[in-house]
Amino acid sequence: MDGTARRLGSVVLPLFALLCLILLSACGGGGGSDSPGSTGPAPQPPAAGTRIELISDPGDPIGNGRAYRYSQSDAQIGFSSSGGRLGMTIAGNESWAFNVELPLTTLFLAPLRLSGLERFGPHDPLRGGLLWAGEGRSCGQVRGTLEVTDLRFRNGELRSIELRFEQFCDGSGAALRGTIRWSADDSSRPLPPLNPPPGDLWRAPPGAVPAQGNYLYLESSGGDPVGANITVLFTDANGPPIITINGRRLRLEVRGPVRWIGEFDPGVAVAAVVVGFVGNLSGIPLRNPVTGGMNVSADDRACPRATSWFVVDRFLAVDGLVSELDLRFSQQCEGASGLLRGQLRFRAADVPR
Repeated sequence: MDGTARRLGSVVLPLFALLCLILLSACGGGGGSDSPGSTGPAPQPPAAGTRIELISDPGDPIGNGRAYRYSQSDAQIGFSSSGGRLGMTIAGNESWAFNVELPLTTLFLAPLRLSGLERFGPHDPLRGGLLWAGEGRSCGQVRGTLEVTDLRFRNGELRSIELRFEQFCDGSGAALRGTIRWSADDSSRPLPPLNPPPGDLWRAPPGAVPAQGNYLYLESSGGDPVGANITVLFTDANGPPIITINGRRLRLEVRGPVRWIGEFDPGVAVAAVVVGFVGNLSGIPLRNPVTGGMNVSADDRACPRATSWFVVDRFLAVDGLVSELDLRFSQQCEGASGLLRGQLRFRAADVPR
């Protein structure tokens, strides 16, 4: 995120601001929405700090009918402001960009409501522009509304803003609605892995794994496209696990008739592998630059998107090499009914010489 918010150039025009306050309707305030029928639910106002919430109607080509939430604990959020423009970028489980330019003669005030905004970029400067786009999707035409509900400055610099927007894309009657609260003073950061981990996490069934030696146990239930409904145990005799570390990321590989690869990243809250639970991972595996993620694949079978968790129960490294590692994980590909679960025990001293 930008370290400091930029000064809003138009705010240094006190005489013009006074005229706009008197003639608010001429500066873009008030008036009903001329967007297609708005009947969907509005996102709830975010809590204090920087929060973004989106609700996409079924049929909306940008949000694909889903809901999204972001904060500084689970995404990189960038914000900029200059004159009558605002810009925001989000890099989390998804990547988005949001841009707004107010109509000419309009100032950022609160409360402020604008309707009839066009697509940001090639828009009429007298009408203003707005565009929420990302994930490889954008709009050729936009009809949007913007409502600024809170705006605060300190020493002439914008320190926080709260706004709502509604975007109809390319003539669609389905809307993307969002509520944004940005605060320059938000100091929240990602949380490290949870230690001790939850006590009810999945474990390999009793008797399914040996009491000693290195192993990787995999259990795939029906509907899992990666494990293809198999249960298999790899040991030093039929597929010794190969473990490597690169900073905070673990890599597991087993070479056999099927080549299994697992990668596990606990996120930016830590600089190295640590004991603990990393949960609520979703989206494209290993894509989120803040929360990290995991991905387990078998030959060419992998999840385009998944919901997953992993826990490091024991870890010891010596001279940059993994000496001891106990690991469990669960992965569910998006749209699949089955799960792929795994449990690993590795001791470098047990590797056959």
